[in-house]
Amino acid sequence: MKEKQRSRYETLIFNRLVLLVAIPLLIGGLLSGLLYYRGETTRGHAKLGEVTASAAVRMTSAFDALRKYYLAALRNSSFTWMESCVEIPYSRYSNLRDAQELLRGGDYVDTYVAGYEYINLRYGWVLSNVGMFPLARMKNQEEIQNFIQAQRDQAATLYWVNQTGAEVRGTSSMYLDVSGRCLVARITSVKDGLVGLLMIHLDMEWLSDMAAEWKPLGYDVALLDANRDPITATDAQLAEALSTTRNVDDGELRIPGSFGSYLIQGQSINFNGITCYVAYNEKQNLGSVVTALWISLLILLVTLVVLLVCRWNSAFLYRPIRELLDQANGVFGQREQDQDEFDYLTSGVTRAAQNQKDMQKLVQAQRRQLEQQFLLHILRSEATLDAIHNTMQEFNIQPFGVYRLLVLNIVFEKKMTGSVREAVAQTVTQHLPVEISRYLFFCPVAVDATVVMVVGGDNEEALNTNVETVYKGAAKLVSAWLGFRCVGGVSRMFDNPEQIASAWHEAREALRSREASAEEGPRKLVFYTPTEDNHTEHSYDTLLENEIVAALTSCNHRETERLIGVFIDRLEEKGIRGYERMFYLQRLVSTLLMVAENAGLSVSKILADHSDSLFAEISRIYSKEKMKAFLMEEVAVPVMDMLANFRRDNTSELVKNVIALIKQTNGDLSLNECAERLNYSASYIWKVLKNERNTNFSDLVVSQKLEMAKELLLTTDMSVAQVAETLHYSNVQNFIRFFSREVGMTPGKYKREYQTGKNKP
Repeated sequence: MKEKQRSRYETLIFNRLVLLVAIPLLIGGLLSGLLYYRGETTRGHAKLGEVTASAAVRMTSAFDALRKYYLAALRNSSFTWMESCVEIPYSRYSNLRDAQELLRGGDYVDTYVAGYEYINLRYGWVLSNVGMFPLARMKNQEEIQNFIQAQRDQAATLYWVNQTGAEVRGTSSMYLDVSGRCLVARITSVKDGLVGLLMIHLDMEWLSDMAAEWKPLGYDVALLDANRDPITATDAQLAEALSTTRNVDDGELRIPGSFGSYLIQGQSINFNGITCYVAYNEKQNLGSVVTALWISLLILLVTLVVLLVCRWNSAFLYRPIRELLDQANGVFGQREQDQDEFDYLTSGVTRAAQNQKDMQKLVQAQRRQLEQQFLLHILRSEATLDAIHNTMQEFNIQPFGVYRLLVLNIVFEKKMTGSVREAVAQTVTQHLPVEISRYLFFCPVAVDATVVMVVGGDNEEALNTNVETVYKGAAKLVSAWLGFRCVGGVSRMFDNPEQIASAWHEAREALRSREASAEEGPRKLVFYTPTEDNHTEHSYDTLLENEIVAALTSCNHRETERLIGVFIDRLEEKGIRGYERMFYLQRLVSTLLMVAENAGLSVSKILADHSDSLFAEISRIYSKEKMKAFLMEEVAVPVMDMLANFRRDNTSELVKNVIALIKQTNGDLSLNECAERLNYSASYIWKVLKNERNTNFSDLVVSQKLEMAKELLLTTDMSVAQVAETLHYSNVQNFIRFFSREVGMTPGKYKREYQTGKNKP
C-alpha cells in the first residue's frame, strides 16, 4: 500500500513539476512575445521620427549644396563671360576649360551631377558636357522651344524640373536632351528678360543609393516633388501610393493595401516643394513575434522531454549550462534556433579571438599613421625637441646614436599624373620589407611623390651600412614590384632628431645635383655635399635673361623654349645649388611674369592653377628636363598665349578706328595724319594693317574710297562729277579712270545698270 502511495506521490510531484515548469514557460513565452512585439512597435515608431529627420537632413544637405554651388556659379566670372559671346567661343579654350570645370561641379558637387547644358538664348548656342553646338541645328526644336517657353513663366532663379515624361535624347550635335530630372537656373536681364538657361542633370543612381541607406534598418524612403511625382524611392509600390494619396494628417499617413500597412512620416527638404517620406512596415514586427513563439514552443517541448527522462534532476544538471548560455548571449548575441550550445560557444570564442586580433591590427595601423603624421610635423619644423622625445616615449621608439635622412625619388613616366605618383609613393611606404624597417627611425612617409626615411645607426660606419641596406631594399621593391627606377638623396650625418628638417633640405639638394639628375646610367645613392666645399662666385646672366624676355615678348615659342633650356643648362654647368639656384629660378619666373604685367595683363589669370604654390612646386622638381618643361608649359606658354590674344583684340579695334577715320574724311587722309589723330605711331599702324589685312595704308584708303563711290552712286542723286569732288579727286577724269580700272565700267554706266534694282552689284 505504501509502495503504491509512493508511486502516486511521485506521479503527483512529477505532474506538478510539469505544471510548475511548462505552464509558466508557456505564459512567459506568450508574454515575452507580446512585450517584444509592443517593444519593437514602440521602438519602430519612435525611431521613425529620427530616421525621417536624418534622411531629410541628408537630402536637404545635398540639394542645398547643389543650390548654393550653382547660385554662386551663375555669378562666377568663369561662367558670366559666356553670356556676351555672340558666337560659339571655340578659340577661348582656357576660359572654356574653367567654365566646364565650374559647371561639372568641381570637387564639391560633381558626385551629384550626371551632365549639364548651358543654352545661350540671346545668341543661340549650347555648351554641354559633350561639346558646343548651334541651337538652331538641334532637330528636336519643338520639344526645346516648349521647354524654354515653360521656363519663361517661372519666378525662381534655381528650381527643380521633373521631365521624366519627355523622350530621352542624349545631348549631341543633333538633339538637346531636356528629359529626366534636373535643376534649372534661369539667367535673365532687365532689358531682354530670359537670356539663358542652365540645366544640371542629377545623377539619379547617386540619389537612389542615398535613399537606400536606411533600407537595411527596415525603413523605406521616397522622395516626391511639389506635384507629388516620385523622384526616387526604395519601394515602387510605396511611391505610387504616396503620389496618389492626399490624406495627410499631422505628418503621419497609414496606407493599407496589398503590399502591407506602413507608418509614414514626411518632411520638406526646403527645395521647390520636394518632400522626403520615410515608411516603417509594421508587418516586420509580426514576423519577429512568430519567431519568438516558435522558440518558446521548442523550449517547451525540450523541457517536457527532459522532465520525462531526467525528472526533477534535469533542472539541476543543466543549470550551469543555462547560466553560461545566458552570459554568452550578452556577449556573442542571440543563438540561432538550431545551433548546438557547444558549437555556439565555440564560434563565439573564436569570433572574440578574431576581434581581438583585428583590434590589434587597427591599433597598429593607427600607430603607423600617427608616426607618419608626426614625422611630417618634424619635416616642416613644427615639432619641438620636447615633443619629439615625448612621442618617442609614448610609442616606445628607441633612439639611435646617429642618423641620416634618405629621400627616395622614383623616376616616373612623363605621362603619369600627380595623383598616380603620390599613390605609388604611398604604396612603397606601406610595403617596405620588415628586415629594413628595423633600421628606420619613425615610419617612412610619402611627400611630393617621394619616400622620406630617417635611417639610424649606432655609429657612422653602421649608419652608412644601414643606409645602403635600406636603399637597396627599397629600390628592389620599386623595381621588381612597380617597374620603376629610383635614386636616393642622402643628407649629412646628424645626432639630434630635431635636425631632421634641415637634413630633409640637404637630401633634396642632393637629388638636384648633376649626378642625381643624369638621365643615363644606373640609379644609386647621392650624398649631399655642402656648397662651402667647392664654392665659387657666380653672377646672374642678365644678357640671357634679356634674350628670353625678347623672345617671350615676340611670342616666339621655339626660341623661348631654347633659351630657357640654355638657362637651366648653365645653372648645372656652373654648379649653382641650394638657395642660390632657387633665387635664380625665382628671378627668372618673376621676369617672365613681369612681361605680362607690363602689358597690362592679370598674372593671377596666367597662374590660375599655381597662384599659391608656384615656387613651392619649382622647389620640388629635381630633374633639369622636368624643370625646363615646367617653366615653359606652366609660365612661358600661358604668358605668350595671353599676350597674343591681347594684341589680336586690340589691333582689331585699331583697324576699325582707321577705317572709320578714312570714311569720316572721305579718303582725304594721310598715314601721318591718321597716326596723329589716333595717338599711334605711323609705323605701328603700318605693321597692324600688314599683319591683319595684308595691305598698306594707301591701298586701304583706295579700297574704302571705291566702296564710298559705289554707295554714293547708288543711294544718292549726285552726279559723277559731284561724287568725284566729294571724294577729293583733282578732276572728274581721274575719278572715271580710277573707277573704270577697278570696277570694269564707267561710273555712269554702273549707276544706270544697278540703281534701277534690276541688277545687283
